[in-house]
Amino acid sequence: MKQQEQEKKDPTGAPAIAFRAVTRAYGAVRAVDGLDLAVRRGETVALLGRNGAGKSTAIGLLLGLDE
Repeated sequence: MKQQEQEKKDPTGAPAIAFRAVTRAYGAVRAVDGLDLAVRRGETVALLGRNGAGKSTAIGLLLGLDE
């Protein structure tokens, strides 16, 4: 998306969703370690990684399914 189109949707450019240094551990295993994520209105993002990389855990945190 071009920056001009983005500014029309959200002139402030502020993220609709933002994570800063998010960490989630299950015992001694860190499923998510230091995740920084900012998504602005209208953006499409994808989480890529190997099995066990923490993608599902990150989505669960985002949706409030995991604390």
